[in-house]
Amino acid sequence: MASMRESDDDEEKTDSSKIVEISNPWGLRSLIDEERLLFDLKSKSLMPLCRIQATEDAVTVTFDLPYVEKDNISLTATDDTLSVEAKTRKAVTLRVGGSVQKRVQFERYTRLVRLP
Repeated sequence: MASMRESDDDEEKTDSSKIVEISNPWGLRSLIDEERLLFDLKSKSLMPLCRIQATEDAVTVTFDLPYVEKDNISLTATDDTLSVEAKTRKAVTLRVGGSVQKRVQFERYTRLVRLP
């Protein structure tokens, strides 16, 4: 019987790896990764859009922070990164999820960008 269990375990491992391959035939993993780039459910924060422009003299980073007042923006810089955190004056509600969606309220923006 022990050998049957071992073979059952081997079949389960094989089946689960096949399921992963079959459940992702259209690159759904990349959609999930893109979703992670838009928001973080744990901290209930949105990732703002940004644009980085580099010249010989300077690097300019522009963040899109709707519903944020200037006093509620915090910037932290190092030699190669810039971090922004901002609290919104009103919550932004999005529907999140796949076939079963739920409404989530986001009250802040956070983003860390690597500088060129």
